[in-house]
Amino acid sequence: MNFIVPPSVAPGVQTDTVTAAGEAIAAGSLSISADGPGVFVLQPANPQQPGAIENQDYSVNGSSNPASAGSANNDGPV
Repeated sequence: MNFIVPPSVAPGVQTDTVTAAGEAIAAGSLSISADGPGVFVLQPANPQQPGAIENQDYSVNGSSNPASAGSANNDGPV
């Protein structure tokens, strides 16, 4: 899940609730940092892996699923 956090939210532990159709479906705590760009990965426990790069159709790019010629991600396999 991705969150857009307003700059007025102070860094630290915050509580958030996810709602759907007006009803709370999940709640929990999350840590807000002053800034923290992220790189998404497929296997968080493996520090050797590259970032998870998606093709234009949102499928994961890789040697068995390269980007199509002319698509937004036309850099070839990761």
